[in-house]
Amino acid sequence: MRYSLSLQYVKREGHANIPQRHLENGTNIGSWVNTQRGLYAQGTLSHDRIDRLEQIPNWTWYPKQ
Repeated sequence: MRYSLSLQYVKREGHANIPQRHLENGTNIGSWVNTQRGLYAQGTLSHDRIDRLEQIPNWTWYPKQ
């Protein structure tokens, strides 16, 4: 669900730099995205999850602050 909400956000906003406290339809996807990026940085994110996240248009592991 958070993945599809992230896609919804990116489609509307045109970027994947989702603020950490952003709610999409009442769900905090910003925190979820931040967690995914943290797990990636630690090297503990599965290859399947990496592949799926990288399918999000304009996805970046290290967004501009």
